Amino acid sequence: MKELLKHFNYLLIGEIFLDVLLCLFSLFLLINPQMSTILACQCLSILIIVNSLFCIFKYLFENRISFYKYDIIYSLLGLLLGLFVLAKPDLFYSLLIYSFGIWLFILGTGKLLVSLMLKKYNDDSFVFSLAISLIIILLAILVVLNPFASKIAFTAFTGVILFFYSSINILHMVLFLRHSKKIIKYFK
Repeated sequence: MKELLKHFNYLLIGEIFLDVLLCLFSLFLLINPQMSTILACQCLSILIIVNSLFCIFKYLFENRISFYKYDIIYSLLGLLLGLFVLAKPDLFYSLLIYSFGIWLFILGTGKLLVSLMLKKYNDDSFVFSLAISLIIILLAILVVLNPFASKIAFTAFTGVILFFYSSINILHMVLFLRHSKKIIKYFK
C-alpha cells in the first residue's frame, strides 16, 4: 500500500510539473502573441505529446490504480493530435481552434469520469472535481464556438485558455495530492 501511494504521489507531482510548464507556455503566449503561428503550433504540439506520453506512462506502469484506467483513451487521442500538429503545423493552424477545443473537451470528459468515480465513493472532493471538469468542458465549448480571425487575438486567447486550464488542473492535482491516502484506497 505504501509503495502504491508513493507511485501515485509521484504521478500527481509529475502532472503538476507538466501543468506548470503549460502555465508558463500560456504566459509566453500572452506576453508575446505576435510570435510565429508555426512556432506556437509546434510548441503546443510538443506539450500535447509530452502530456499524452506521460498519461500513457501512467496507464501502462500504474495500471494497479484503476483511477488511471481512462487515461489511455484521451492520451492516445492527444498523442495523435500532437503528432498531426507537429507534422503539419501550417495546415493545423487553420484547424487549431477546433482541435484545441476538442483536446480540452477530451481532457474535461476524462476529469468528469474521475469525478463520477469519486461520487460513487461519496468522496468530499467530488463537488470540486466535478466543478473543475465542467469548467474545462465549458472552456472547450467556448473555444469551438468563438473562432477568431486574427492570429494575434487567437494566440492571446489560446494563452488565456491554457493559463486557466493549467491553473485549474494544478489546483485539482494539489487537491488529489492532499487526499491521496484516502483516494488510493478507493482504487486499490
